[in-house]
Amino acid sequence: MIDTRHLLEFVAAWVTNVNAICFGGVALISGGRSWFMHYALHMNVSMGENIITLATFVSGLVIWNVMGVLGAWLFAFLYNESGANNRYRSKMANVLRRWLRCWTNEVAA
Repeated sequence: MIDTRHLLEFVAAWVTNVNAICFGGVALISGGRSWFMHYALHMNVSMGENIITLATFVSGLVIWNVMGVLGAWLFAFLYNESGANNRYRSKMANVLRRWLRCWTNEVAA
């Protein structure tokens, strides 16, 4: 069984860190979004105005955290309800549990 509460806390912390780093990168390098679209995604799309405010940061933080937590909850629910009591699944759950414990200990430090 996956500890759902632990998984959701981990996902929320991870998404918050990634969102803050990406938002800071976009704020510091103003042409970063268009460069990313052109060279990394091979798309030449106009991004419109480059508006960076506290409101856009907070709204992005809320939206991505809600999406990440819902996805992680769905994963944990389906995994736990799938009868994770056979030998292979319990071994995989232990590996996932150890990995999550390792990462959350690093995040908390």
